[in-house]
Amino acid sequence: MALIQCPDCRNAVSTSAPTCPACGRPMGSGRHSRKKKPGCLSRLLAAGLLLGLTVWGVESCGDRVFAPDTPEQAEKRKQDEAVKAERQRQEDQVKAEKWKQEEAKQPQRRELIQNLINQGVFAKVDFRERGATVWVKPAFYSLAFDAKEAFCAVVYAYVATNARDDLVSVTLKDNLSGKEVGDYGQQWNGIGLKMK
Repeated sequence: MALIQCPDCRNAVSTSAPTCPACGRPMGSGRHSRKKKPGCLSRLLAAGLLLGLTVWGVESCGDRVFAPDTPEQAEKRKQDEAVKAERQRQEDQVKAEKWKQEEAKQPQRRELIQNLINQGVFAKVDFRERGATVWVKPAFYSLAFDAKEAFCAVVYAYVATNARDDLVSVTLKDNLSGKEVGDYGQQWNGIGLKMK
């Protein structure tokens, strides 16, 4: 263990001492190092930056944040909210009517799906809450694309009506190999069938 001289008070200090016992100066692992305190210029720059950000924040928020609405503004806001609520009520009513009409078609859709199974186009259809898996047989591949799409659309409409949501999906799987061969649903270019 060696002794060194403290740069501040000139007393002898052990190289293993973290601070000078006489004046308290940090010695820093035997080296003559002292952490620099921020200078006056650094403090001024930091204060200026903080002040600038505060002013910018207040100006960017605008007067509306701090000023209450005038009676005219409050009335206009109230009218806008009433119009928006009425529009939403009408949209909900239209949707409810749409699903009511769709539900009336469900027995016909179910019958068509069963006929496609009986005729050997589909092997089976596994329904899920928000989709279905259609297991297709070789007869499905010989159909024209429009017919494939129309049959998948029936399954899609059946599932969408049960879920009361247009964002459902129908997956096509080959009955022999078990591989996915296509899907029907919302594609990049709208709703339709995509074969793999």
